[in-house]
Amino acid sequence: MKLPTFPEFIKIRDLDEHSIQQFIQNLQPYSDLNFSNIWSWNIDGSFKAAELNGNLVLFMRDTKSKEFFLCLAGTNEVNGTLAEIFEIIDQSDISQTLALIPEETAALVNQNLFSVSEDRDSFDYVYSTELLSTLPGRKYKSKRHLINQFTESHPNFEILHKKLTPAVKLEILQFMSYENRKRAASGYTPFVEYEMAALEHFFLLPENEKIIVSLLYCDQKLIGFTIDEIQFSSFVLSHFFKVNSDHKYRGVYDALNTSVAKYFYSNNLVYWNWVEDLGSEGLRQAKMSYRPIKMLKKYTIIKRI
Repeated sequence: MKLPTFPEFIKIRDLDEHSIQQFIQNLQPYSDLNFSNIWSWNIDGSFKAAELNGNLVLFMRDTKSKEFFLCLAGTNEVNGTLAEIFEIIDQSDISQTLALIPEETAALVNQNLFSVSEDRDSFDYVYSTELLSTLPGRKYKSKRHLINQFTESHPNFEILHKKLTPAVKLEILQFMSYENRKRAASGYTPFVEYEMAALEHFFLLPENEKIIVSLLYCDQKLIGFTIDEIQFSSFVLSHFFKVNSDHKYRGVYDALNTSVAKYFYSNNLVYWNWVEDLGSEGLRQAKMSYRPIKMLKKYTIIKRI
């Protein structure tokens, strides 16, 4: 479907993957530009898309502040495009800061006209599936120890890779509901509810052969899952990841990560994008402890006065 020209928009729910992909195929595989990801977090139906000078313009809402903002992705006539965008948003209640700007776009900005800043909270973490599957050397020693703890305590665990069937969706939703009740009791209600809504929305997507669901069972009980999507030939993007938080399953997070990495690597998927940390210090420390081999950088842009 052809996108309208900015400042006209079309709602994301009325589009398909190709409508977005045609504009980003020459960019790095950023999580925020993935159609399934955009669809999932478009919980209130407000997300929209347009094109301008052959670039993609997205109208989205910030996960934390709930403020509406625009994202520009592309490399065509970037400075002229930015001038047109700011001329419109200067007269609107949309954020005056463009966000989630890909590195390729940011590199072409004339910084005499616009101020460009790294948005560290939005950087995507990219890992080598080969390294995650083997965890070599001293730097991964603690991870190997946790996995050994888990496998020794639960030698009968198994991991299955399945299609996203209605039965699998129901099983995952039941598991998520169980885990979310525990987290809600600990005071994590707002984001827990938001994440659950995003998962339910993800399940409304049309069937997608690129989706891989990995389920970890112990004593025939589901205690962890990941939902990932193949991007390009060698990249895979993590959409959802959840494990049972009970102490008796200590090490399950690491065991699931390594097992899924082995599966991906054996299928020639060599890069695994674990998306951003959204500024959560705990999440940042956890992601950094796995030694990403690359960060997909994103930027903010404001107009200079």
